[in-house]
This record gives sequence, structure tokens and C-alpha cells, in this order.
Amino acid sequence: MATSAASQSGPTLRVKAGLGQGVVSVNQYPGDPAFPEGNTVRVAEGTTVVWSLGSDEAHTVTFRAGEPWPPVFMPQPEDPTRPPMMNPRLVNPTVPNGPWDGTSFVHMELQSPGQELRLTFGRQGNFRYSCLFHEEMDAYVEVVAPGAAGITTQAAVDEFAATHLARDHARDAAQIMASRGRANRLDGPDGTNVWFVRSGTNERRGHLDINAFLPDTLTVLQGDTVVWYVDHVQPHTVTFHPTEGGRLPFVAIQLPDGELLPAPAPGQAPPPEVMAAFADPTTAPRFVMVGGLLTRPSPVHDGRNGYSSGLFGEHPLVTYPMEKTWALTFGAPGVYQYDCEIHEATGMKGTVTVVAR
Repeated sequence: MATSAASQSGPTLRVKAGLGQGVVSVNQYPGDPAFPEGNTVRVAEGTTVVWSLGSDEAHTVTFRAGEPWPPVFMPQPEDPTRPPMMNPRLVNPTVPNGPWDGTSFVHMELQSPGQELRLTFGRQGNFRYSCLFHEEMDAYVEVVAPGAAGITTQAAVDEFAATHLARDHARDAAQIMASRGRANRLDGPDGTNVWFVRSGTNERRGHLDINAFLPDTLTVLQGDTVVWYVDHVQPHTVTFHPTEGGRLPFVAIQLPDGELLPAPAPGQAPPPEVMAAFADPTTAPRFVMVGGLLTRPSPVHDGRNGYSSGLFGEHPLVTYPMEKTWALTFGAPGVYQYDCEIHEATGMKGTVTVVAR
């Protein structure tokens, strides 16, 4: 998605969206520590606030301006059995060119450190914004008259962002990964075992997420079953790619008539047929998660084909139906690697080693 930038002449304040590296995500907009929760900044009218990504996890900066919460992923209206689609309203940034008066919807998804959302505040007030991916991630921009007391400084925001994770969350993150990193086991049928693996978890309070499989390595016997379950309010996938023939696809572009078009590779321009579809407003192409559908070519993992839970878990802004658990029985000895297609880039990967019985 493109960076939103505009030339402004007033003061500027830079704020991070999220903190953390790898599987550890602090879902907060670190602001001024002088305010409760540290998620508020006070700026003078005419100030431009610039948000950039502060974590490996993607976040949105969304000012709803009194509108209802928009769904993030949703069924396609023509056929709910198709892959879930991203809400078309959220695909591209919605940012005013000039000063914002607080009455219109503003939104941008930040996926990489090079992206920025710049918003100039043209009216006094207290404006709430949120990340649509993380329900606990709220913050405020308090806009006051120029010269008012208590204006947030860049130094205060930078210091809080630099120290918040290590000071307030690092110990919790280590304890969570250590204490919840053991797989539970139950007796299964015919002498087999049933194993349970967490797909992500959180600190049960505050805004710390661990987007990891716990445990991320597991050794089972041939014929055993592994059950993955989501342990926080985030959707995930459990995806085993085939041993030959490339990876299972995850994202594509789909037209209302059902035709699937290839999604461009990261950093690459869309192919001509995709650009032609976007040029015609009657085709209304959608970004869809083809990897959000269940893929199970046989009842038991055969050691060759791709298998995926599809999108599973729970999230208040995902209106596409999702299961909360997914199970797979392993019939062939071997070492099988898998990932969460949503969070693979941040390190959410796992391995199941199957030993002959």
C-alpha cells in the first residue's frame, strides 16, 4: 500500500504504531507517559502527527469518527463458500489532503517500516483512533490551542517507545513462552495420543501478544493426532505446504464472477490483466485469502500434500465464519514444517516430527 504524505508547515510529532520484534507484539501506540496508559499525545492545533510501524506485526491507524466498527475480513456477498475477502473499504488508505476536522473516516494499514500516515489536526478536541487488527489497541490525540500547557514533546514519546517493552513486557513475554510452551497430551483411540498446541497467546491483560506456536517443535508417534487451538483474540492458520510443487497460495484477487487473478509479488506491479480489472469499476476486484479456506486432500496427513486449517480463531471484526480448533492426524513418519500464513514473516512457524510406531 502506498505511503500517505503531504507537505505541512506546522509542528510535527512522530508516533510508533506497535512495538516488538518477531513473535512478540506490544499492541500499543506509545505516546506521552504523562498521560494514563501512555497512549495519548497532546498537540497544538495545526500539528501534523506522523505514524510509522514500530513492530514486525502490521497495524492500522483508524479514526472511525463515530462510525461503526468496520469488518476486516468478510464473506464474499455472491457466495459465502468462496475465500474470505478483505473489506474493500480498507484496502487503500483513506486520508484527507488537508487539515482534518475530526468528522471523517481516516484509515491506513502500516505493513512495513517505510510507510507513514500523516494527519494534520485542524480542530481542537480529543480524537480516538484504533488498530482494527488488535481490539485492545486504542489511543487518543488531544488537540489544544497553540501555546497551551502540557504539549507532548518528541523526546517524551521517543523515550517511552524505546523503553516500554523492556521495562513493562519483556519479563511477561519470557514467562508466557516458558510456562505455556509445553504440549498437553490425552490418550487417543487404539493406543494413540492426542496432542494440543497453542496457536498464539497473550498476557491476559494489557496489550502483549505472542504470535507463536507453543510449543513450536513437537515429536509424536505415527497415528497420533495434533490439535491446534487459538488462545487469544487473533486469527491464524496452520499450514503444511506440499513437499513438491511449491507452496499453497494464500492471497489472490477475485472478481465477482468468481475468476481468480494472481496477486502481485511483494514490491512488484500487478500484471496487465489485474490492472485492466481494476480499471473497470464494474468488475470490483477483491483481495481474498485463498489460504483462508480449509485444505484437506486426505483424512490423514500423507507426508506429501499440502494441508491447512484455513482461517481459524476468533476476532470481533472478522465476520467470515471461523472454527476455533483444527486437528490433523499424522500417518507417515517424517519431519513436517508448518506456519501461520498471516504471521509467517514474524516467525510464527512450527515443526512436527513423526516417529514410526
